[in-house]
Amino acid sequence: MRRLLLLLFLTSLVYTAVPAAAQRGPDRARIIREIEETDRRSAESVRDWLMEHRIPQRIPQSDGGAIELVRVDNGRPTYFTTLNSAAAHATRTDALYPGAHLGLSLTGQGIRMGIWDSGHLLDSHREINGRTTFGDNAETSDHATHVAGTLIATGIDARARGMAYQAGLISYSWTNDATEMTNEAGLGMLISNHSYSIVGGWHYGDLEGRGDQWYWLGDPTISTSEDYMFGRYDIPAVQFDRASHTNPYYLPVVAAGNDRIDTGPASGPYRAFNSNGEYVTYHVESRFIPRDGGADGFDTIAGAGVAKNVLTVGSLAFYDGSGRYQTSSFSSFGPADDGRVKPDIMGLGERIYSLASDDPNSYAVSSGTSMATPNVAGSLALLQQYHQIKFGEYMRAATLKGLVIHTADDLDMPGPDYRTGWGVLNMEAAAEHLTRAASVGMAILEESLEDGDVLARDLVVEGGDPLRITLSWTDPPGTRLPLNSSSLDNPAPQLQNDLDLRLVHTETGIEYLPFVLNPMAPGAQASHGDNRVDPIEQIYIAEALPGFYRLTVSHKGRLAGGAQQDFSVLITGAGGDAAPVAVAHVSAEADLDGVTLRWNTLFERGEGHFEVERGIIQPQKSRDDEFEVVGMQALAGDGGREYEFIDTWSIAGHYRYRIVLVDGEDRYLAAQTEVTIVPPDAYAILSNYPNPFRDQVVLVVDIPRTQLVKVTIFDAIGREVSRNPEVELRAGRHLLPIDGADWPAGVYFARVETPNGVSTQQLVKH
Repeated sequence: MRRLLLLLFLTSLVYTAVPAAAQRGPDRARIIREIEETDRRSAESVRDWLMEHRIPQRIPQSDGGAIELVRVDNGRPTYFTTLNSAAAHATRTDALYPGAHLGLSLTGQGIRMGIWDSGHLLDSHREINGRTTFGDNAETSDHATHVAGTLIATGIDARARGMAYQAGLISYSWTNDATEMTNEAGLGMLISNHSYSIVGGWHYGDLEGRGDQWYWLGDPTISTSEDYMFGRYDIPAVQFDRASHTNPYYLPVVAAGNDRIDTGPASGPYRAFNSNGEYVTYHVESRFIPRDGGADGFDTIAGAGVAKNVLTVGSLAFYDGSGRYQTSSFSSFGPADDGRVKPDIMGLGERIYSLASDDPNSYAVSSGTSMATPNVAGSLALLQQYHQIKFGEYMRAATLKGLVIHTADDLDMPGPDYRTGWGVLNMEAAAEHLTRAASVGMAILEESLEDGDVLARDLVVEGGDPLRITLSWTDPPGTRLPLNSSSLDNPAPQLQNDLDLRLVHTETGIEYLPFVLNPMAPGAQASHGDNRVDPIEQIYIAEALPGFYRLTVSHKGRLAGGAQQDFSVLITGAGGDAAPVAVAHVSAEADLDGVTLRWNTLFERGEGHFEVERGIIQPQKSRDDEFEVVGMQALAGDGGREYEFIDTWSIAGHYRYRIVLVDGEDRYLAAQTEVTIVPPDAYAILSNYPNPFRDQVVLVVDIPRTQLVKVTIFDAIGREVSRNPEVELRAGRHLLPIDGADWPAGVYFARVETPNGVSTQQLVKH
């Protein structure tokens, strides 16, 4: 009973944290019925084919794995096949553990993942005992046990510690994966592991119960040199996309496959289908078929690994003792037939030490993308745990997928490629980005587009550092294309909602476009352009220009899937939240007539006005309480507006001027600048105005240094009519107002006395 209560507790931790509004409940029941109907038809076709050909449905393989007939499509059978401390180090997952330098102490506790595999894990193994449940009936599988260990093994043997070593796990066989995934995700599952794939092209093993030999599984009515299943958006991809789109917090993690190593026999016989869908024996000498992927290995991913909304994982290995990586010789390359980036991410998949199913204390070493996939999936559980701790909720699957792509370490040429996707998972960088998102509002944005909408954000970049922006979304499922003579490498895009990420440097007008790859030249470096195929877009600038940028997310055509598309944006290299106004080219020019301020805006949002504040810097410091408002300018309410303000202040000194946007009770410092007003060279009365005057006259007086000044007014015959008290004036130009409202019309003289001399100016009153 204790074990049951523990499992229920772990489940509740996951299920209550996923926003209920995010789960598309009304659609889920319908979608599950549709998937079940597809599975029912597949089961019937499999049963009929097996009866006709008298071949077992499931055949153990000599390498310890398994192969199982899961569907017959147009007469062609389709098979599934099975494809850790070192792994944790390779992806820097260990930086998130207790005692590591990040100080996060993440273990996966409270997260329950799913595993679909050739069978069930050995739940009595000492490394996972008490943290697993079974979702269906299946035999124990050595492959599933090994994979499960990489996901959650406790680490009694430290070499076998799993990525999320205190997480829970529910185990299913692969038979009805799409239906079960959709149901579990609806209950709150966040991450699942799928270390299996469709068998495509060349395969060495036993498909007929007659011993190991070479098989080629392509359809000769479509091509006799390449299997059309590679890169094809087929039923498994559609179903996985449907499950994840129905449950936007759910991310399946899928193995890319091991087909790049499949060469076929160098000579002699092999088995393959004829045009009637029957296995027959051919010979290399009379019917040569190239190795999978040809000489370069591209286009060797099949099944769910081609799906849009999953995270497809390729395999890496350390080599030459230097800690550097090389792509595993077996790890399958993309692209998808429509040119999408596959694989998405890389994990360590060679010589992984994990659990074995021989007994509760057994361990084994294995290699393959099957091993790289739980290295990634288990690590992602820690990111969800951290996000929930930091923000009180889990990430959308699009955010999680975008995060690991945004922070991955590039392995090949700059940008994505069809060999290693976006690079190797870097858990340390991903966790640090989540930490930064708690204080930098623009680090992660989870937004939605209504049909016809455009999201715009303004970024401020100091310049010189890299700027990276990643857009990610969970796209509605596409439709499986009809199977015909055009099915080989059909380039029809499967993207349903084509979002567009754009970035413009507002000062120069330079536009930056996301990475794009050319499937017709799969080995070429990524360029930049309009990406029309990927549900991931990324803009990267190695040395960003300083200044302001306008980021937009828009869409082409009409939005499918309910006329609303959720999406996530991740940003590194741009500071702070978007400002209500961006001011550039602020300048101040000073003379003895005052200070002329000029500035122009790149964009303006909201209403209000600018206030110009002046503060004295003495000595080279200026606190907020030293500023005074000296003028205002109305806000134009658009971008590109030039402003000018003249402050008649002309006292010699060093000043700081601030341009402050005032919108109701909100105040935003838009810009500031400093200026020095130099003292005049000599003492003089420069002028008076107005001249003639009626009620008041202003004397313009230059003072070269701080001193006492006395002003006396005389009429034309020398009588004193006004005397100002002696005051101390600082160096600079001063405007001295004189009240003459009661004086009769005539000529007057102003006498300004200082210790350094006397100056006189004639005044005329009407």
